[in-house]
Amino acid sequence: MTKRSNKDYLLVGTQFLLFLIYLIPFDLNFEVADYLRFPSLLVAIIGFLIVLVALLNLDKNLTAFPTPKNNSELITSGLYRYVRHPI
Repeated sequence: MTKRSNKDYLLVGTQFLLFLIYLIPFDLNFEVADYLRFPSLLVAIIGFLIVLVALLNLDKNLTAFPTPKNNSELITSGLYRYVRHPI
């Protein structure tokens, strides 16, 4: 098992705090132009699919912590063949 440092827990805790802040509703009172609704929805769906495929590519190497797991391997196939730093 990989030994986790305090820095690992701090970074993951900060990540979850930012996710919670993202869920707070803000009333910005602006309208999205009609011609931007479909393209923005399409980009959001494509982004979601990329995240899903990337998570499936990681398989057992997936971890929330920045420190890699013991006995993990660098994934260089799938979507990860196109990026230098997979995470």
